[in-house]
Amino acid sequence: MLRAKNSIINTSFIIRNIKRQSYLKNLVSKMVPPQKGQIEFIARGMKSNSGFIAILSITIISLVLTLLVFSLSFTGFYVRSNILNSEAKAKSESLTEACIQTALLKLANNISYLGNETIAVDSDSCLIRNMQTVGSEKIIESQAQYQNTFTNYQVHANTADLTITQWTELAHF
Repeated sequence: MLRAKNSIINTSFIIRNIKRQSYLKNLVSKMVPPQKGQIEFIARGMKSNSGFIAILSITIISLVLTLLVFSLSFTGFYVRSNILNSEAKAKSESLTEACIQTALLKLANNISYLGNETIAVDSDSCLIRNMQTVGSEKIIESQAQYQNTFTNYQVHANTADLTITQWTELAHF
């Protein structure tokens, strides 16, 4: 019985293979081989596609590198500008401090000194504004400008010994 079963399986397997082979022969017989010009056209199309992809890749890489170079150069430009602004701010702070020190010196020589004068410091200048007396303190206000950078200081000094009790930078007077 086992042999009969195996022979039936083998027979059905052989029949299926024969049908497949005849189907494949039929399919192959219907295929038309390409002519010489068609083969060259297909080969040319593949070559032009690979060249197009290469040119497109180079263009994209060049564009990305160009944008990177521009962004880095502008970053350097802005950093330089920020450094220049911080140097101008430092110079205006120094000028304002010079005016405060000058006002303290003039107060030491004359306790009734009222301020309201422009002090020349080298080729630049700073302004000592009108001084106010509040209790036992003198309030000194000074302003300096250097390359469109302003510094405004307000200093409170004890009138007895001219010790500074408060030193603040103000946005505006």
